[in-house]
Amino acid sequence: MCPGHRSRGCRALTGKLPDPAGKTHGRCRNSMLIIWKPEAYEEAPKLTGSLASLSPSKFNDDSFRKFERGDAQAYKEREITSSVIPILEGDIRDRRCVAGEIPFTNLAHLTDGTLVVPGNPDLYYGARPEQIDKAIREDLNHHIVPTTQHDLPVVPNNLLQAKGPDGKMSVALAARGIHSLQSYKLSEPLYDNKAYTISSIYHGGQLKMLKMFASHPIPPSSPDEQPAFATTQLRAFALTNGLNTLIQGATAFRNGREIAEQYRAKAIEQAKARAREEAAATPPRNNGLVLSFTSGASAEETLVTSQDTGRNTDFNIASSYESDTSANELSLDFHPIKRSKSLAPEKRVSNDETARVPRRRGKRRGV
Repeated sequence: MCPGHRSRGCRALTGKLPDPAGKTHGRCRNSMLIIWKPEAYEEAPKLTGSLASLSPSKFNDDSFRKFERGDAQAYKEREITSSVIPILEGDIRDRRCVAGEIPFTNLAHLTDGTLVVPGNPDLYYGARPEQIDKAIREDLNHHIVPTTQHDLPVVPNNLLQAKGPDGKMSVALAARGIHSLQSYKLSEPLYDNKAYTISSIYHGGQLKMLKMFASHPIPPSSPDEQPAFATTQLRAFALTNGLNTLIQGATAFRNGREIAEQYRAKAIEQAKARAREEAAATPPRNNGLVLSFTSGASAEETLVTSQDTGRNTDFNIASSYESDTSANELSLDFHPIKRSKSLAPEKRVSNDETARVPRRRGKRRGV
């Protein structure tokens, strides 16, 4: 069993993987690698930056007592996430970017499929689906879209687990997701030995402990292997130790959420930029008509719109065509019908109107 990792999917060690420092660590079946690598997360000091929302005028002894009461009365994970965690969270700018207690059943397995343990964090923070182009969501579907409920956040890279043993599986799936987004349209996957996924585990009961981790991918040792994922502990806080410790823990938690959001937004913009560059470099097809899938419209919708424009001759949709010559007149098999001399050249009416207008009899000459 790997150190500090007691979830049911990690009871067997299936190999050894040396880290860059030359040490060898046990590798779990779920490709989670538990090691200590402080250099993997360069922005850890930013977790301790002060926040106005946690100033003494806004977060005081009353807040600390409220936290203590909430934790003492919480016996289940749902009670912790509803009464204790909101004190750590503070205000959330966009509630559509947070969800929880929903298994990550849409994500591909980390291994060969023999270990079926979907991630299921109590809370996770990600991007709204519409923030990512539809084509990118489809290409990376089973790496960045956790569930088939398509209105829930995608690319989660900040997670919280309360008490439960599942946290590290969820973190590995999240770390793989943002890594896939960062590597989108690159010739080779990006491995920069930096962490872009932050997770937290809150232990209630006797401990009242908040632990924070950063996770990053490690390249596979051979082409036929999957990458491993290293987890580095960043900070730990005994939250009921006093008001100052609670403030430090809440500060780190909120700053970690903001940092993860910045990483996520940057990865999304980079992926969208590469998609645009590829679309611009693609040569025209279909007689100059290039279908762009970087927008939210699907290919079928684009084709239907194009066909409707060609068929709809009763409205001025294609204003760039100024010629009076119809498409039938330009075809090879078209034979123009001789116009009736009974109609004045300056007055043209449709066939339907001609059928309705009675023919006037001309006056006989000489009468």
